[in-house]
Amino acid sequence: MSNKDIYCKALDLIAMNPSLIREIQVNINTDFITGGGKVFWDTIACSSNGWKLQINKITSLGRVLDSSNIRKAWGAESILKRKLRDLYETYGEKDSASNSNNNSYGGSTNNTSDATKKLLDLKTLLDAGAITQTEYDRMKSEIMNQFFTN
Repeated sequence: MSNKDIYCKALDLIAMNPSLIREIQVNINTDFITGGGKVFWDTIACSSNGWKLQINKITSLGRVLDSSNIRKAWGAESILKRKLRDLYETYGEKDSASNSNNNSYGGSTNNTSDATKKLLDLKTLLDAGAITQTEYDRMKSEIMNQFFTN
């Protein structure tokens, strides 16, 4: 899978669960309405829901815009890209070809999707303050243990 595909899938995850934007924050961000970057910005990746990763042609700074062209995150291009990869590796589905050929995770793609959804829901609860970090860590560990043993 290409880096662009990974960034797109990470943006899809954020679009489905906007609280995940905190996972890729590089600098303090204030939501900022933009023009969508038609002149000074190159769009590197887009989600199916209209979120995009853009890089400034002059400064090489990156930013993430939501589907309404509101800046949700910004910072150094390399750091944003790394954080998007990390987000995908943490919450995204594993490549279905590798799951069918080398099922090192012990479950089917459906199990991967189920675990991903549970982890996203759990992260939402943590971000909303509905559970503590300790509760989150315990429940995440339980989900991961089920995932790896099935």
